[in-house]
Amino acid sequence: MKAKSNTKFKLLCYFQRHSKSRSFFSVFLSVAFLQLSTGCTYYRVKSVPSQGQAETVKQIRSFNEADKYIILHRNNASLHLANAAVSEDNLELSGSLELLSKEHTATRIIKPKRSYQYKRKDSNPLNEVHIYLKEGVPLSLGATAIPFDQIDQIGIVNPDGTTSVVNAALTTIGAFALILVIVALTKSSCPFVYADSGNGLVFSGELYPGNIIKNAQQTDYLPLPLLQASDSELHLQITNELLEVQHTDLAQLMVVKHRKNTKALLDKYGKVVLFKDLKSPRRVIVDGRIDHSGPALAADGESYNFDTPILTKNSTRDVVFTFARPDNQKEAKLYLTAKNSLWLDYVFGKFNEQFGVYYDTFQESQLETTREEANSWAEKQNIPLTVSIKKKGEWQVVEQLSSVGPLSYRDLAIKLDLKDIEKEEVEVKIETGFIFWEVDYVGIDYSEELNFKTYLLNPQTAISDDGRDVAGLLSSEDGQYFTQEEVGDRVDIRYTSPEQHGDYSYSYFLKNRGYYTYVRDYQGIPDFSELRKFKNQNAFTRFSENEYQRLLRQLQMKKESYVVQ
Repeated sequence: MKAKSNTKFKLLCYFQRHSKSRSFFSVFLSVAFLQLSTGCTYYRVKSVPSQGQAETVKQIRSFNEADKYIILHRNNASLHLANAAVSEDNLELSGSLELLSKEHTATRIIKPKRSYQYKRKDSNPLNEVHIYLKEGVPLSLGATAIPFDQIDQIGIVNPDGTTSVVNAALTTIGAFALILVIVALTKSSCPFVYADSGNGLVFSGELYPGNIIKNAQQTDYLPLPLLQASDSELHLQITNELLEVQHTDLAQLMVVKHRKNTKALLDKYGKVVLFKDLKSPRRVIVDGRIDHSGPALAADGESYNFDTPILTKNSTRDVVFTFARPDNQKEAKLYLTAKNSLWLDYVFGKFNEQFGVYYDTFQESQLETTREEANSWAEKQNIPLTVSIKKKGEWQVVEQLSSVGPLSYRDLAIKLDLKDIEKEEVEVKIETGFIFWEVDYVGIDYSEELNFKTYLLNPQTAISDDGRDVAGLLSSEDGQYFTQEEVGDRVDIRYTSPEQHGDYSYSYFLKNRGYYTYVRDYQGIPDFSELRKFKNQNAFTRFSENEYQRLLRQLQMKKESYVVQ
């Protein structure tokens, strides 16, 4: 983390001054479920700096239900924390410390950024959460309560029967760090996709992100840069690892054959866009203020997070990129590397929670909402990433990008028509609701369209957990779904690779379609008068910003109470 606050009591002021640290989820959540390209008997806990804040005490139940085995470490001592709970009032992690069970007793302290081998018959490390305490924190058997600020790092190994998915965790800000981990563990998203890289399956993204309404499904195109052919076969795995029911209608593989000196992407409509000569912006303006262009120059996790402290009429934030326009070009291609924030996932969960015991009824009624109605509501709440260009002094919307999920960045392509632009530069504005997206890289390409060839592959086999071949269910958009109802359900899909030639590059995309429904047990009586307000324009965006401010105030009060004591 780049923040260097000297005391925990000045944390709030620090976040107000430093935009990178102010972002709840810019670094940690971008790697919440990072892939690990090692074999199935290895695992690795990767740690990166953390920035952010959120809280979800009620969801700790789901955290425990996920069968995570929590291990506390201090120096060379390690104990299991059973019945873990979070105290919102006291900012503490509590539970009962026990000796490690046999299958979780490692011969050495598990540390982030290292790989470890294990024997399946002797140990089970893939559901472990490792919490590293600062020196001096007592660690003894029995009941315990640990202040958040005594937590130094957290590393999480997520279970997967074929590979290890790694949840990276945090340093320095214990309170934020622990809460972020809980949010990541209890997130609601979509089916996870693993691609065979030649060294095992690695996490590659999420299917049909944001598609929670049956009648509002949209076809999605997930890039699979890690997919490699082996013996003329391409292998994917789709899993359900969250508390939801997932219905997949389509899982076709698109293969693009193109020149080696080009980068192939698909736009939101599935059209191929080739990039050859990307140019960086010459100027960046964040919410009306000139900013350095550093975050736009490389896909490195240093992103624009739409979280500046200014107040806007509709609670949106924007970034304007200015590019040079050579030779009065009439067309261009915009390249974005972006993802949704886990803050959006969290705040959407807080919205759903307000329905209380009525939530299941509400969710069932929403399944029949039309695509037009669903898209209209999302647009009114500024949930899409809106891309506009300036023509004759006016901003004109070019594209509104639907959700791509919060667990990994996705490369996106947008074609730009520059015919009515009279200047020798191109101005592009990217806008969204408060902390709804993270944009990691932006570039523009004026190169001419090049030749390419595409292949659309149906699954040859798709073997589910119960041994069924469901390839027929995944080969067309026909409303015949392959359903994954339980956490841990998975299907292994294999495609026959087209013949490949060494003079060309091959890019892979999973053309997918489906929807998912949440499994929740919310309590309480809904306040329908408050819920009706979310029909109004910008209501959800303001809700996001208000929730952020509420959490900041709450944290400040807790920190001030420490000072008084």
